[in-house]
Amino acid sequence: MKGMVVFCSFLVMITLMGSGECREGSGPLVLTARLDKEAYRASEPISVSVEVKNMTGKALWLVKAQDGSERKIRYPYCLFEVKNAGGQEMKMRSPVDKTVAPLEPEAFFEIKPGATEKLFEKPYPLSGHMILGPGSYSLVVRYSTEAQKESQWYGLYSDDYWDGERRGNEFWKKREGAMKRNRDLLAKVPSLTVASKEVRFTVTAPKTTSREEALAIAEGVCREKGWKWVKPHANDNQLWWDVTTGFGSLGNNAFIRIEKSTGKVLDHHMTGP
Repeated sequence: MKGMVVFCSFLVMITLMGSGECREGSGPLVLTARLDKEAYRASEPISVSVEVKNMTGKALWLVKAQDGSERKIRYPYCLFEVKNAGGQEMKMRSPVDKTVAPLEPEAFFEIKPGATEKLFEKPYPLSGHMILGPGSYSLVVRYSTEAQKESQWYGLYSDDYWDGERRGNEFWKKREGAMKRNRDLLAKVPSLTVASKEVRFTVTAPKTTSREEALAIAEGVCREKGWKWVKPHANDNQLWWDVTTGFGSLGNNAFIRIEKSTGKVLDHHMTGP
């Protein structure tokens, strides 16, 4: 039956008309969420690649994720459900502006049997939309085309917001052709919801270079440059360490600046008269 949700092997599979019985590891669509690694520093970007694979014997029409899809502003929904180790769901940051671009015919795509397609053209910047402190997390991505009416595909450009204004609005007159093509393509899109297998990852506290580590790095720089390593002093400037030699004396002193978060040498030179 169209629209019936069936749970198989950690994937939400949809039984489409004529697709037959859902067996373990099978289904019309398989959604896959991928991270580039399993562990991140709190300051590192976390991006998610989302792909869909057609497991049927016929081509299907789907719609790429759009601006606002991840916030239920418009269909298709492409939701990022992240939970911490305690099972608490992490919330998306509130967007500054909920206005989204109109749905374009170019957003639709035909996926061949056995083919895999990206739902986002570029990996989704998860950490840019969600605050994730140190801890363990699980991620499930959910894709849905189960809109109850056409206007739900248009977000703030839908009839729900603009019906009274469209008759005399030049913008809508120019878009009538595109909207007719959208309507024809939407008729080909099956109503379904599919979820990815759970992906686990961890976020650790930002790296910080200790005073002892900074001195050891600075000593290595002095050794490489042939500078004397005498009376070293490390000054804590919050984001970096400033290490100097010959502390308390003028002339022939080395200066090495080391970034705390990476241990990278940002600057090194001789100072003094």
